[in-house]
Amino acid sequence: MFAFHNRKRNRVKLGLYERSGFWLLLKRLEADHFAWPRRKQAVIELTTEQLHWLLAGY
Repeated sequence: MFAFHNRKRNRVKLGLYERSGFWLLLKRLEADHFAWPRRKQAVIELTTEQLHWLLAGY
């Protein structure tokens, strides 16, 4: 799964590949922004629990 955010961090796109094709999921926040992990690496790995926290806005 791959996760991307826009500059305002109020939208997150998740890309997931399955055997028959890709899934693209989009979540948008109306009045807030996602607390995105701050890392100097270009790619970071999240656990399932951390992904749920990110999408829940923690």
